[in-house]
Amino acid sequence: MRKKTKKNRTPILSRAKEWLLPLWCRAFLSRVVVGGLSVGVLGAVAVVFIKAVEGPDLFPINELVIEGSFQRVTQREITEVIAPAARQGFFGANIEEIKERLMSLAWIERVALRRVWPDALHIKVSEQHASARWDSGGLINAHGQIFYPAPATYPQGLPALKGPTNALAEIATAYRQYQANLASASISIKRLELDERRAWRVVLDSGLELVLGRRNGEHRLRRFARAYSKLLAIHVQDVQQVDLRYPNGFAIRWKSSSRRPPGLRVGQS
Repeated sequence: MRKKTKKNRTPILSRAKEWLLPLWCRAFLSRVVVGGLSVGVLGAVAVVFIKAVEGPDLFPINELVIEGSFQRVTQREITEVIAPAARQGFFGANIEEIKERLMSLAWIERVALRRVWPDALHIKVSEQHASARWDSGGLINAHGQIFYPAPATYPQGLPALKGPTNALAEIATAYRQYQANLASASISIKRLELDERRAWRVVLDSGLELVLGRRNGEHRLRRFARAYSKLLAIHVQDVQQVDLRYPNGFAIRWKSSSRRPPGLRVGQS
């Protein structure tokens, strides 16, 4: 009898579990479905709200404030570049895209942008400042970097630098140093070259050529600057080249039509 009673209880418990589990699962699944629908509705509402806020109609950009000192770029050019992106509205305008558009103008070096509530965009622009002209094309800025504006916009009177492209920064630095060494004699460099043997050659604004060699360029130019005012200034139109590679002086090559002035000595201690 005990065995029989035991057999009768087991099916009842099994049926109870089978009946209870589906109810629990159904309740849980109902909560999940309702929660998922709520999240979906909220997500859709959020997307619609974001799209509305980013749209140009609700928050348009009504004012462009452009700051900077302009010589090679006009405010009109900047406005024309910004306009398509600015039409996307205060929140919709892509700041990085606007920066990229402005940096595509060759004469612009740096750009800073910020939104100003409720409807303004402030743009601060810094122009490139050319310090020299690269012989094979392009201009060199104050940082020794090359940029490529339209040739028609090149400033007049820039010195020309020439040499291997991979030595551009070195040549730009040498130009600044050499020009500083000659400043005491009020001499300006018109052309600076570094050849394949890494020897330096300078052409002054008077047309006088200086041969510096491969080392001690600054020392040799300082020595030349001291002698120039005393010995060569009044004869510069008659001199074609000065070779500064000598340890205690320099050698002068006179123009073919010129004669060496009497009493001129070029040895320097």
